[in-house]
Amino acid sequence: MNETISLPSLFFKRFHGQKRQTIVDLISDSTTGLTRSEVAAAIDSPTNCVSVMINQINKELANQGWKINSTDLERQPGRRGAPGRRYRLVRLPFAMS
Repeated sequence: MNETISLPSLFFKRFHGQKRQTIVDLISDSTTGLTRSEVAAAIDSPTNCVSVMINQINKELANQGWKINSTDLERQPGRRGAPGRRYRLVRLPFAMS
C-alpha cells in the first residue's frame, strides 16, 4: 500500500516567511540533514537566527503533523552548543496513523 505524503508548507506571507519556507524546503530535500551553518548560509542569515526561525516553523508544522528535529552527531564535551547538530524534517507519531 503506497501512500503519498504531502510535505508541509507554511502560511507566513511576510518576507521572513519566505525564508522560513526555504528552510523547510531545504531540510525536507536533505537526506542527511543540514547543520545550522548550512541553513544560515543558504538563506543568507546569521546562524543565531536559524534556531529561532525553526522554533517558529515548528509551531506551524505541528498542526500539519510535522516537526523539524535536531540530532547531535558530534557532541564535544565542555563545549556549549552543538556544531554537529543536524536538522531533519520528521513526521509526528500521531500524524502517521
